[in-house]
Amino acid sequence: FTSGSTDLTIHAFTSTGVLTVTTGGIIDILLVGGGGAGAAAGAGAGGVIFDRNVTLAAGSYTITIGAGGASHNAFGTNTVAPNHGGNTSTDIPLTSTANGGQGAIGWDYQPSTTMNTWGSGAGVGQSSTSGFAVSGYTTGQGNPGGMDGSDVNPYPSGGGGGAGAAGGAGSGNQSGVGGAGRDMALHFGTTYGENGVFAGGGAGANHASPFNNATGGSGGGGNYTIGTFSGRSALVNTGGGGSAGANPTHENYPAGAGGTGIVLIRFIN
Repeated sequence: FTSGSTDLTIHAFTSTGVLTVTTGGIIDILLVGGGGAGAAAGAGAGGVIFDRNVTLAAGSYTITIGAGGASHNAFGTNTVAPNHGGNTSTDIPLTSTANGGQGAIGWDYQPSTTMNTWGSGAGVGQSSTSGFAVSGYTTGQGNPGGMDGSDVNPYPSGGGGGAGAAGGAGSGNQSGVGGAGRDMALHFGTTYGENGVFAGGGAGANHASPFNNATGGSGGGGNYTIGTFSGRSALVNTGGGGSAGANPTHENYPAGAGGTGIVLIRFIN
């Protein structure tokens, strides 16, 4: 990859592996956690960490890529325990851990509000009685999910938070959009992520008619597209969050899975 007049080499880890270094030097490293899975709302994206000017000695280093949260039913008892994304980390000294994104929760369940646990927070799933509190996220890695809409049809849910922006709130007949991801194209080009953007939040979905399209955040966040009541999964190796699934007649339709994380390591040739 060439940045300005500087030629760089990029090592990309799209799955867990080992980096073997024969000659030490200075590196920059991007770590993206796995995105959460959607449910009644859009899921949070994985956290994004960009550690610069890291001294790397000769040796072997383990690179652990966070898994995306597995798809499950958007509604029902399995969404009491949502499918969060996995953490992405290395044992390279002085590098950080990118937290996995928060998986969304189903209808009428209370999401966790624990801060600094998930990369970005899931959107808030609509309740038939009252709205829920905004979900937690990790400061410096991501953003909160969006709030639900009013407690009337079509019960729009919030979008998941992205690494670059909070998820959108549900309002009126429209569910929330996923929060935008973080654009790293200047540093790593456009080969990886979604054209160089990572960790977009998943879109929300209405829980009754009228059903509307909702857009996932740039950086691999899952879109919700009418025509089927199932959610859309995030792009692999982006850390994007999966979209919500809709809720026609309160049947269980699958929500979108989260995108796996990635590690990019660059150094000057």
